[in-house]
Amino acid sequence: MDKDIKITVLMPVYNAELYLKEAIDSILSQTFTDFEFLIINDGSSDSSKEIILSYNDSRIRYVENESNLQLIATLNKGFDMSQGKYIARMDNDDISFPNRLKQQYEFMESNPEVAVCGSWFELFGETSKIVKYSISNDDIRVRMLYQTQFCHPSVFFRRDILIKNNYKFNPNFIHADDYEFFVRIAEKHKVANLPYVLLKYRTHKEKISIIYKNIQNENTKKIIVNQFRKLKNDFNDDDYFLYFNFAYTIFSWFNKHKVKKLDELLSLLIKENNKILFLPTLKLKEYWADMFFHLCYNVDGCMDIWRNSIFYDKKKMTFFKTIKKYLKRE
Repeated sequence: MDKDIKITVLMPVYNAELYLKEAIDSILSQTFTDFEFLIINDGSSDSSKEIILSYNDSRIRYVENESNLQLIATLNKGFDMSQGKYIARMDNDDISFPNRLKQQYEFMESNPEVAVCGSWFELFGETSKIVKYSISNDDIRVRMLYQTQFCHPSVFFRRDILIKNNYKFNPNFIHADDYEFFVRIAEKHKVANLPYVLLKYRTHKEKISIIYKNIQNENTKKIIVNQFRKLKNDFNDDDYFLYFNFAYTIFSWFNKHKVKKLDELLSLLIKENNKILFLPTLKLKEYWADMFFHLCYNVDGCMDIWRNSIFYDKKKMTFFKTIKKYLKRE
């Protein structure tokens, strides 16, 4: 590895002529300048190649796949070709804020135990809002039980950890491969998100997450189930739907019988987690306690289930305002 290169910005490109220039410009205009910009053209048939080659910047390293390998294989190839101490991901239709690389580089230098660092991000295009994923390692670990806590093109990797552990994207989880990848890393290493908006994430009809929604949902289910099987070997479809509707607060799906079954499931999972310490124990219990309270509060006849649950402790359940208020009325 060239020790002078601090960061490799890795950006696969496929038929991105509409937005490609904005993406490239946002990287070349970073306030942090010590990086290589590895752009891999994955068999584009539009003018993407011409747009990339129109730039005269020594930091750009242009690579052209002989055929369309698709995103997972191209990313894994990019990992192998990267030379920087860190790898910053970038997509060919998004925009990085000028201070993105500087902020992430300085954070990773100051926190050598962290393997992956993402950031908050702004949706723009067909949708407009700020998305604030969890910041701390423990919060991220618990919340990744039901969805990713990283915006993939905002992510900054510690390259030596990827090499040492041979971390690659898994094609068996296509269109949810980043979620599976981050879960796998977070099981063994510290992860974080910076509480700053450092990326503009473009939303449009051609986005993979929209086109392949059904495949993405199926593979997301597999990732969720695989995590819970660390705590319950026979975690099945009934368990999954109980947890899914709970995690996404679909309270209308529940009745008293289902809430009781969920209570039994969560109690078992917490007890097993206390044995093997798969997830941060206190954070897991706090997170589920708040959610389970709201579920019981919103489903008729379920507050007795709450009072008899593993979560109920009038002396200790003081970490959420809504629970505090309820307990004061009892």
